Amino acid sequence: QMGGGSSGLYGFICVLAMFAPLLPTFVKHKYAPLGYCAPLAFLLLTGLGIYMKVHEMASAARNSMRSFGGKGMDDMADAMMQQISNALSIGFGTYLSLAAALFLAWCGAKAMLKSR
Repeated sequence: QMGGGSSGLYGFICVLAMFAPLLPTFVKHKYAPLGYCAPLAFLLLTGLGIYMKVHEMASAARNSMRSFGGKGMDDMADAMMQQISNALSIGFGTYLSLAAALFLAWCGAKAMLKSR
């Protein structure tokens, strides 16, 4: 909501990434197995976007805390950043989707090498 894409856009791209591994079944092209890499690309790009957004918001909060001045505010900003990083956790679903995406990308790479 902070100037990025909407959830509808991310949802649409996610659906495309989920159905992209079916592409080699319907299209016989030498680059069609690259569709297997779409879920991994979506996962990595979404993760990178989330990381950059959190980092941007955290540094803005840190800078606003520093504007109050003093060493105490610096320590408070560091403690706030520590609390934010402790609150963000990666759950089992993330690891499971990463494993599935890596497996599909491996299958795609194997299929690309096989087609050569």
